[in-house]
Amino acid sequence: MVQDWGGPAGRFVIDRGTLFAATVLSAGHKRRQLQADELAQHLAPFHHPGSWIPQHALPREIARAKALFSDVETGLARRAQLPALILWADP
Repeated sequence: MVQDWGGPAGRFVIDRGTLFAATVLSAGHKRRQLQADELAQHLAPFHHPGSWIPQHALPREIARAKALFSDVETGLARRAQLPALILWADP
């Protein structure tokens, strides 16, 4: 899905509004739907067309980093014994 948002079709959709941000935010909340006021707070930084550019850059760069993510995944076993602090928001 990320590769779709990072390509020309994703650019076309993103250039017309905040659909990418709204979709990602909604998909990322599994336990409950975001309330309208919560979604509005997340979308507030994207109030004009110039502010929509990062919504296209992020998925494009993730799609381009496939080799990097593969290298990280390959090296995970070597780091399995290391302690890690993982923070996860659970609204």
